[in-house]
Amino acid sequence: MRSPPPANPSVGQAPRRHEARQKLRFDSATKCGPAKTDPSQHSLKNPMKIQKANHIEGVIITPLKQIPDERGKIMHMLRADSPHFKGFGEIYFSCVHRGAIKAWHIHKEMTLNYACVFGKIKFVLVDTRPGSSTCGNLMEIFIGPEHYNLVTVPPHVWNGFKGLADEISIVANCTDIVHRPDEIDRMGPFDPSIPYNWDIQHG
Repeated sequence: MRSPPPANPSVGQAPRRHEARQKLRFDSATKCGPAKTDPSQHSLKNPMKIQKANHIEGVIITPLKQIPDERGKIMHMLRADSPHFKGFGEIYFSCVHRGAIKAWHIHKEMTLNYACVFGKIKFVLVDTRPGSSTCGNLMEIFIGPEHYNLVTVPPHVWNGFKGLADEISIVANCTDIVHRPDEIDRMGPFDPSIPYNWDIQHG
């Protein structure tokens, strides 16, 4: 009597991380993937061609007010009547040491509003959205109390930051929805899919 075929080991099991990403991979045959790619399919397959730029579609940089007096100062961040305010989900503070890198992250639904209230960071954004007018653009934004700006980041834009201050840097992020693990994707800061050098560029 013939033995039954072995059971499929993948049945009933969660897909492995690399297998799950196979569905989200980026086709580098074109600049930013085929136009038919679903916007939520934002992971990268091969190193993409990127160029530094001062603009990414949907990214808004808003100068913020600081009101100092002899007692200290007030630092504005975000108001409900601001034109770029979409709603309140949550606010949290991310602390980063000098030289430490927190990257790469991408959100499927969440809009981010970043401000560095203490220290200084290099905030890096990469647009890989098929159909975006700035697909392939990379932005470097240096923010902190000396350059006090709010950076609004739409969904589907890769982002990350590096601490530059001698002391710890504190980054506030006010989001329009609450955090959900299923709507964020991550890669390491040195993943070759995004060929970016985090080091200081001398010369």
